[in-house]
Amino acid sequence: MRTLCLVAATLALLSLPAAAQEPRSAILNPAVGACLKQYGDLNAECLMDAREKSDEDVERVYKNKLSELTVFDNSTWWMASKAQQSAMISAFKESQGLWLTYRDSYCRAATTPVAETKSLGAALAGCVINMNQQREQEILRVKADLTFEDY
Repeated sequence: MRTLCLVAATLALLSLPAAAQEPRSAILNPAVGACLKQYGDLNAECLMDAREKSDEDVERVYKNKLSELTVFDNSTWWMASKAQQSAMISAFKESQGLWLTYRDSYCRAATTPVAETKSLGAALAGCVINMNQQREQEILRVKADLTFEDY
């Protein structure tokens, strides 16, 4: 039985996608790569546009979720109260502010190796875009209507 469990665990690990085995770089991003390929060293405007679009996307997802949390009918919660819902909204808002600080600090750290080079703009844009995309997924996982059946 122990051997069977060991074989099953080994097969499960071997079937993991390559991304789970080797993390992708924090700064590499397809949109940034496209800017570099299309514009070469004259990529500043393209990078700025890509980053602004990403910032707008994460802000839109955040605002949509905030609106969803605000209008949610909490009567489906066990022993629900308006204060409970308000606390959730406050925590969500706080998490976004803290996340923005974290993102900027993380990207400063991730781009340190290229800080004094012409690659800094592309590296920073790539990092911010990647972090924004991850944050969008995190925001979408916040559910006001979570129930026991969801487990």
